[in-house]
Amino acid sequence: MIYNSWYRFNTNPTVISLQKDYRTWKTAFPAATVCFADKLDGKIAEHLIRQNLPKATEDEMRYGMSFLYTVANAEYMSLNNFLLFKDDKRLDAADLLKLATQVSVNMTYDARIFDTKIKYLGFLRTLTEMGICYTFGGVLAQSFAYQVSNAKSTYKDFKPPYCSFQNPLCYASIEDLPVNLSYYIHSAYEMPIFGSGGFTVLQNMERDTTFRFLETIASKELRHLMPQQRGCRFLDEPFAGWSIAHYSYNVCMMECRRRVAHEYCQCSPHFYLKNDRYKVCNVEGLACLSRYTKTLLTLKSQGPPFNCACLPNCEDIKFFLDKNTKREWTHPVPPNIRFRWAIEIYSKTRLKRDIIYGFEDLLVSCGGTAAFFLGCSLLTFVEIFYFLVARFTSYVCSRIKKVKIFISRHIRWNE
Repeated sequence: MIYNSWYRFNTNPTVISLQKDYRTWKTAFPAATVCFADKLDGKIAEHLIRQNLPKATEDEMRYGMSFLYTVANAEYMSLNNFLLFKDDKRLDAADLLKLATQVSVNMTYDARIFDTKIKYLGFLRTLTEMGICYTFGGVLAQSFAYQVSNAKSTYKDFKPPYCSFQNPLCYASIEDLPVNLSYYIHSAYEMPIFGSGGFTVLQNMERDTTFRFLETIASKELRHLMPQQRGCRFLDEPFAGWSIAHYSYNVCMMECRRRVAHEYCQCSPHFYLKNDRYKVCNVEGLACLSRYTKTLLTLKSQGPPFNCACLPNCEDIKFFLDKNTKREWTHPVPPNIRFRWAIEIYSKTRLKRDIIYGFEDLLVSCGGTAAFFLGCSLLTFVEIFYFLVARFTSYVCSRIKKVKIFISRHIRWNE
């Protein structure tokens, strides 16, 4: 029974309860990540080729444009396109991430948000498993931001806008976007990964999406437990050796894919954040990874399973699609690409993680078991331990004293 109590304390000491005092809750507004359908800016790419090859022939221009298109739109599903260039040794030294950033379509937009007082929100260029994208209103986006100068975002203490039951108008709209795109709605404390559900927006289209949500919070006492005990991790509990100082389930999956990619081809795709533990793939490395695309995306192999050890977040907000409508128009309306996302229905319940079987409960349980079967309490074992230590200490001290007396007498006899 004592073993069962110890096992429960180590494996299942938490409980998830339901809360309903919804009128005072505040919920972080969801972030949006935009990924262009075609990330290559043709004019910039052509200028870059002519700058490096002033006398380029038509075939060389076509080859260069094909390579830049492949680099700009690189993601797991397009890695097989690098097979066409793996034997070109001129490309081995190319900085693929810098190159992709230089020739990518620049983000231009007009944004509106429910709180007009907020002026610091904007799109940040971020590195995702869908390639170079742009994130609006994300906390983790501050860590995933990548600039041409390799500088991080200036919003070090960024906090997302919050929605509440008292303020039902909670939305953001983006318009005047440059090219067709897909956008992903996610928690401000998360990033999208491959397989996240996205919404496509084309030229002369407006898409309006509204979401429901389910929030999970955690008590302060939960931090006293180890992550393996509580079965979750907090935002500030990343694994050692990660590229960022934050934890989320999706980030954990990214790091797991990167680790598996390194095991297969001894390099990591360039669309991940730089990490000194992993060599960045060149063209040949990406061509190598194309053979393992399915394994990398599913993280399932025919051999031993991959140990990602990804735990859910202790505090999280899950968003679920409520409405998805789109409107299209033609001439004479000016061409435009726009989308909107909002929270219209507020959840009247949320989940809370808490401790139900803590260390104090373990002591009480073990003490009760000992009292029932042995007729003694836990204090009795402490007293027995104290008695044994005291006796041992007394014995050692007496032996040391006798040795000192013997040595002193022996010295006097010799004199």
